[in-house]
Formats: sequence, structure tokens, C-alpha cells
Amino acid sequence: MQAQSYKRNHLQLLAEILDICRKPQVETRVINETKISSRLLHSCLEQLINQNMIELHYRKRTYSTTTKGL
Repeated sequence: MQAQSYKRNHLQLLAEILDICRKPQVETRVINETKISSRLLHSCLEQLINQNMIELHYRKRTYSTTTKGL
């Protein structure tokens, strides 16, 4: 039996990132969990940060979901 491939749309990917970042996460962890490229992750994070759904903690270089993002 052949494995079925699963493609996420952009909205599903954003939701997955928000879910992963409920607890502060470093970028590498988010990449490993979502299995996407760093280029795509940066694009998604930029979008989520601009919409105030994720915040970057500069000191620890971690991302966390905001109340709005929940």
C-alpha cells in the first residue's frame, strides 16, 4: 500500500506554528516540528509577528504565541 502525501495549506501551516509556540520555542525547534525550510518559516513568522500573533523574545531568541494568536 502506498503512503498518501499530505500537503498543508498556508493557513494550516500558520496554525501549526502558533500551536508549537504556545510554549516559547527556538527557531530550530519550530523548523524541526513543522518540517519546513528556514526561508518559509521566516516568511510565516514575519507575517505572524506583523499580526501580533507571535512575539520574538530577543534575549533568548525564542518565539511564543501571544494571547491574540491563541
